[in-house]
Amino acid sequence: PALAEDLHALNVLADLYEGLLTFDAEGSPVPGVAERWSVSPDGLVYRFELRLDARWSNGRPVTAEDFVHGFRHVLRAGSDSPVAFLLEPVKGVRAEGARDLTVELHRPAAWLPTVLAMPVAAPRLPGIHDRASAFTNPAAFVGNGPYLLEEWTPGGVLRLRRNPVYRDAASVAIEAVHYQPVTDPVAEYNLYRSGALELTSTVPPSEISQLRRD
Repeated sequence: PALAEDLHALNVLADLYEGLLTFDAEGSPVPGVAERWSVSPDGLVYRFELRLDARWSNGRPVTAEDFVHGFRHVLRAGSDSPVAFLLEPVKGVRAEGARDLTVELHRPAAWLPTVLAMPVAAPRLPGIHDRASAFTNPAAFVGNGPYLLEEWTPGGVLRLRRNPVYRDAASVAIEAVHYQPVTDPVAEYNLYRSGALELTSTVPPSEISQLRRD
């Protein structure tokens, strides 16, 4: 999650991992792993209370220390994350027990809740996520989002299946999600029009006039 920077990767990661906050249908930050949060009057201290039922797919509870590990992984000197700048206002982060997390800022950042719903602020499981296979190998994958990695071949279809231990699994209505990489915008548009793809964010300019007529 710390390496993602384009929209397509962010969409996939939002299915596989959940941060302190998540986005509702309108795109606004709402409680995710954090059940509730508060902000100090000066805007410099955020306090989060994590849900009791938040679990990693291997059954381990998602703890405040997992978020500390995730933040520090991104903010460490020499981080490879291309979006580490999004967490630049963060002065410090600490766990105060398993469920309580405090984030202190250098300066107020009213947009911080939006960042906390993005993959760059995802939790990281010490030991487990130090191995690349925990992100890329379906047999070793460990996530805390609504879906699990079922199959992935670079350049091929990426298949996800519903995560039965996700904290809100009962509301996940779609059993499986398949992401199909397509490099040609016209080919993607044709797959969408034929019903082979249920969702596309690509519209070739040459087709816009026809779409308006339809």
